[in-house]
Parts: sequence; structure tokens; C-alpha cells
Amino acid sequence: MDTPAPLFNVFLDFDDVINVEGVQKPKNRAKNAPWEDRFDANPVGFHIEDSNRVRYKVSFYPGAIAYFKYLESIGGNVRWLSTWERDTLRFKHYISSDFAFGYLPWNPWPDNLTRHNADELRDHAKLDVVKATAAADGLPFVWVDDSATRLFDPSDFSVPALAVRPTKPTGFDRTHAADIDAFLASLAR
Repeated sequence: MDTPAPLFNVFLDFDDVINVEGVQKPKNRAKNAPWEDRFDANPVGFHIEDSNRVRYKVSFYPGAIAYFKYLESIGGNVRWLSTWERDTLRFKHYISSDFAFGYLPWNPWPDNLTRHNADELRDHAKLDVVKATAAADGLPFVWVDDSATRLFDPSDFSVPALAVRPTKPTGFDRTHAADIDAFLASLAR
């Protein structure tokens, strides 16, 4: 049986979007977090060693994962666009086997990378991939990223596009899902 062609793309970052732990300590997150918008009562967490043998705490809301699986079920092509690319496959053992979304091919670390320009170069590299993918497949898209979406300008695209920028204290939450749902509903009109 052939898989139906996707109806839209979802480009998904990991850290500070799905991984709500991010680089902040949990006690610092609680100060400004609108917890009523979160998907679940409490995040689920575990520690993992990344490909560079650095140990991280990963915390996520299962409801957020379920939401992106829902987007796949209605025709979304959910793909990672994250510097955590090599490590997200390992997370599926802790989270669920459904966590293994596809990847967008890209080179996240340019040759001229320094400590001072890393974020800027990474974000522009992500934007280049989003532009190239949108131009190549002509599908509407949603881009979910806590940082790179600051570069987003819908006039740069010939397809309907939405950028969702979760905040570091909470990551992806129900308000972001509602924005995506409204965008997808507008495509059906």
C-alpha cells in the first residue's frame, strides 16, 4: 500500500521546544511559566549522554509528542530540523517508538563557526533549509523553533507558511497547537 503524499510540512526543533528542560534549571523556569497552557500536569524526564558524551536532562510533555503524531495522521510530514539531530533517535527508547520523525538534510555547523557566531550561523542555516524545502516541494509548512524563527518572513515564501516560536520557560504548549490548528484550518478554506 502506497503512503499518501503529505499535505503540509512541519519543521521541528528539539531543545526548548520539545525538550522543556533546555539549558535553564527547573527552579528558574517556574517563575514565568504559564503552566495552564501545558499539555500534561508534569513533564516526563530522563538523563541521556549525547554523541559528544555530554550528559543532559531531557524533559518533555507526552501530549506535545502526541500532537505532532496527530499532525502526521492528518497529512503532515513532521521532520526534525535541530542541532540535536543525531541524538533524537536515541530519545525514542525513552519516550516512545513513535518519536522517530524524519530529518531534513542540512549541515548545522558551518566551517566558520565560532563561539560568538554559532547561534546566528545555525539559525541562518536552518532558514536556508526551510526555504529550499518549501521551494522544492511547494507544500505549505509550519516551522516550530525557539530561535531561528525570528528570521522568518512569510513574504520570503510562495506557499502558505507559519512560524511558531515557543518560549524557553515552557516549550511547545497548547497555545502553539491552537495557532497551528487555525493555520491548517485556513488552508482548507
